[in-house]
Amino acid sequence: MIAYDQVAINSNHSILLTGLPLWFKEDKGETYWILVALNPDYFTELFDQNEGENSAHFDLSLISYDNERLISTLPKHTILPDASYLIESGLKLQLLTSEHLTHALSLSLRYPVIISVTQSKLNILYNWRSKNKNQLMMLVAFLLLILGSFTGLFIQVLRRSVIQEQKKLLFSAVEHSTAAVIVTDKYRKIVYVNSAVERLFGFLSDQLIGKNPNCLASGLTSPDVLNQLNKHLEQGLDWEGELINKTISGRPIIVATRISAVNNDNQELTHFVGVMEDITERQQHLALLREQNIKLSQLASVFSHANEGIMICDPNGLILEVNDAFCTITGYERSEVIGQTPRLLKSGHQDAQFYAELWSAIQKDGNWNGEVWNRRKNGEVFIEHLTITAVRDENHAIVHYVSLFTDISLQKQQESRLQKMAHFDLLTNLPNRSLLLDRLKQAILNTHRHNRKLAVVFIDLDGFKRINDEYGHDAGDSLLRFVAKQMSLSLREGDTLARIGGDEFVAIFTDLSDQGACKRTAKRLLQACTTTHTYKDKRFNVSASLGITFYPQEKTLDSEDLLKQADQAMYEAKLSGKNQFSIFTHVIE
Repeated sequence: MIAYDQVAINSNHSILLTGLPLWFKEDKGETYWILVALNPDYFTELFDQNEGENSAHFDLSLISYDNERLISTLPKHTILPDASYLIESGLKLQLLTSEHLTHALSLSLRYPVIISVTQSKLNILYNWRSKNKNQLMMLVAFLLLILGSFTGLFIQVLRRSVIQEQKKLLFSAVEHSTAAVIVTDKYRKIVYVNSAVERLFGFLSDQLIGKNPNCLASGLTSPDVLNQLNKHLEQGLDWEGELINKTISGRPIIVATRISAVNNDNQELTHFVGVMEDITERQQHLALLREQNIKLSQLASVFSHANEGIMICDPNGLILEVNDAFCTITGYERSEVIGQTPRLLKSGHQDAQFYAELWSAIQKDGNWNGEVWNRRKNGEVFIEHLTITAVRDENHAIVHYVSLFTDISLQKQQESRLQKMAHFDLLTNLPNRSLLLDRLKQAILNTHRHNRKLAVVFIDLDGFKRINDEYGHDAGDSLLRFVAKQMSLSLREGDTLARIGGDEFVAIFTDLSDQGACKRTAKRLLQACTTTHTYKDKRFNVSASLGITFYPQEKTLDSEDLLKQADQAMYEAKLSGKNQFSIFTHVIE
């Protein structure tokens, strides 16, 4: 049995006292002990000497058999393992672990103590981790090196793949481009043409490869343009312009051309790339457009300086533009009519039916022309010859109305004067023989239509020749005008009085029911002719002889026949004493 005592503490340090009993054969009942004093500081110093900066730190404890801590480098609050388990097990060594600590227990055979070496799990693994850390770092560095090399290789492969894809894409884009592309070397020999070149010029690529692009020249390009082109290429500069080339059939075509110089990384010229686009049709359109612009300019000049009034309206009839002649004819300023409708000029002389027919003709035929009475700004009514044309687009929709008109008021006045000269007596303003015959024909037709009668009265002044010869033609003309006016006042509305020459007049009485009505009017004519006329303090008195015939008669007669009968009856009245009328009878004839 091992005996031990408690720790003894003196003023300097603590010591561990232990004793070993001795038995002698000659036991006389007395017990002897061998006492051993252990200084715990010895162990502490020993352990401290083994600790270095890089050593794994561990703690040492001495535990008595009854689990009492004899000495320990661990903090007092640290829980030590149960040493009784080791004593009872009969084992000399025991390893116990907890969550963070590992305890190695060793049973001392010489002393009644258990030595406990405690070390944290982190310290136990320190050297292993340190060694593995270095190996891991070397492994990581190696992996990074491998990864870097692989990445570099992958990037190179990827870059080559991208370049190849870009080359394929670029080639596909160039090959399928609608623009013709020709690539030459620095000596201007063709090394590549795309399919558009074949479509544009008709040459196969094999016919062009190795040749100078001059084989496409037509000889029609300006020498100045060619000189400028060659100068740029000789200097390795880009050039852009228009060339007149030719197709395989010799047909000239205009191509917009851009030639670019290609340099390598050392800025050395290696190739030329020419891109061409057929602009023949575009240039033709431009030429046509220039021609149209010239025509438009001419039309604008005509529009501005035309003597005819011009008015342009939109599909709704609103005025968009007028020319200077319009303003001169109508009296309106341009600003006063823009946005208005042509009704601004309406005079009211023509009814709604007239304008309805006008617009119906425009919609049906696309144009209308005729005479329209309009009103100027000052209120004066004038007559114009108007042409209206509907302008349609490619879809046949009306986009404009163009009106062209001329003021024909003066012309109408001249026509009226000419018509009057042709149909009226200029001295008396009475119808002449031509108009008389026309009206007589119409009157004859009306008698049949309405079953009425008419009378033709031939009038000859008595004594006129003497006055005209004695007092002159002015006096005679004055007398004729006076007598004509007096006779006109004596007629009914609808009757006609005409002067057919000299002092001879003819009257037509229409719509007669019997001869009695004619005789009453004839008497008024005789009275009108016998009225005294004064001319320059001279008084003149004349009379008239009248011959009358009626229509219809038993036989068919025309206007000339009736005038002849009335003339014969007039001579009968003169023979009977003048200043009277005589009715035609077949006895007179």
